[in-house]
Amino acid sequence: MKKPGDKISAIDLKSSWEDILSTFDLLIENGHKLRPIRFLIRHIIEKGYSNDLYAGSSLWSLLISLPKDMTIDFSKTLRVEIDQLTSTVSFVYHSQLPRRETPEWKEECQLTEIVDTFDYFIENQKDWKKIKNTTRQQGV
Repeated sequence: MKKPGDKISAIDLKSSWEDILSTFDLLIENGHKLRPIRFLIRHIIEKGYSNDLYAGSSLWSLLISLPKDMTIDFSKTLRVEIDQLTSTVSFVYHSQLPRRETPEWKEECQLTEIVDTFDYFIENQKDWKKIKNTTRQQGV
């Protein structure tokens, strides 16, 4: 597990997504209802966003962090989790450490809207917009 401040490479970023996909595959195989998160992970890998983002997890939540200068930095982290009781997905974004009580961005959506909500997030967050531009330049 990487720690804040650790230097990373493009291979480390891609590897974090392969590892997190395996983790969520195991959770799903063991009966956890997390298919929408796995679908989002696959979307991130297929679109090439995995080249610029670091993946992690906390229990059954997906944590997506924006590295700074190819260094692990958890200050800009989006948490994605499923509420089993309401069958909704919760997105919570903080952009600094220590975390403020109120997140900078928070959204709930239906399970089927997880990818659209994530794409909306990266299009509308100043620091995250570059991910979409980077993948377009690479032809993804």
